[in-house]
Amino acid sequence: MKIIKYFIAGFVIFFAGLFSNGYAFSQSTITNYQATFIPVYDKSNNFNIAIRMYDTNSGLYFLCVDPNTLQTKTLPASQVRFRGTNQDMKGNYFYFQKLAATPYMRLLNNFSRSPYQAENYGVTRAKNHPGGVFVTIDMCPSTQPFEKKLFSTLASLADKARQPIPIAISMSATWLLAHQQEFQWLLKEQAEKRLAITWINHSFSHPYYLDVPIKDNFLVFNAKYFEQEVLMTEKLLLEQGQKPSIYFRFPGLISNEDLIKRLKDLGLIAIGADAWFAKNQMPQDGSFILIHGNGNEPKGVDKFLSILKRDALHFLTLDIGVLSTVR
Repeated sequence: MKIIKYFIAGFVIFFAGLFSNGYAFSQSTITNYQATFIPVYDKSNNFNIAIRMYDTNSGLYFLCVDPNTLQTKTLPASQVRFRGTNQDMKGNYFYFQKLAATPYMRLLNNFSRSPYQAENYGVTRAKNHPGGVFVTIDMCPSTQPFEKKLFSTLASLADKARQPIPIAISMSATWLLAHQQEFQWLLKEQAEKRLAITWINHSFSHPYYLDVPIKDNFLVFNAKYFEQEVLMTEKLLLEQGQKPSIYFRFPGLISNEDLIKRLKDLGLIAIGADAWFAKNQMPQDGSFILIHGNGNEPKGVDKFLSILKRDALHFLTLDIGVLSTVR
């Protein structure tokens, strides 16, 4: 077991070194990528929280989240203010109560407290049933071609809907690195406004071992390097010109109390599912659908496409589903 863990450590450190020097697939080079938590204002005086900071060839940048809409964006440090504009005797400091009352902070608190469960912890269904479903597609490491028919079918719906079809893709970095042409095809569909993609972090290596019990497998087994698994994936997406969301899907939907708390410290929210098609879980209104687009679960894709052919599903953006759980 120790040998395997040393191998994992070497694997993570090796790729971290590659990315810190700018990997061959990168569109831009990012260095000094790290977690932070800084309330800021953008140049339009919108309130944001900077959850990451990093260096690029053009200077210091922040990855920020709007705490009311849950949308993320990147901002150069030159466009960020760390205090308000009103001149008062209190130094224009933030009030924590204002921050704590936002949907984002309430979600972080809601989904990082007991009772914990080892499997499928996090947001699994829109509690207020907003009249639709949420399609999440996992891209775990795979040697199989991706499910192009799945993505093409979803993209084709944009013509009838006259707007991009919202989907969320749970991206593992090792799938992206091994399937660069397929990834670029997804980006093309996004650029042509056929797919509106929310990128869910699905870890860097998505570790799994056939001889390790499920509850001790996946990232639980690799817990020592959890932060690297999360941050390296975000960094890779940013270098590809994509915007990481605040959402994270645990590989295998397996986690534990320690990982959930560390996820909160990174400012991220766990996404589960209540309709995993390969497990014969059928969707209801407000369901978070889970299918694999990496070629590893064709039965689940076939079932989803058969329902899609038969029923006119209404697809909603992930933020709507997550915001519906705020209490």
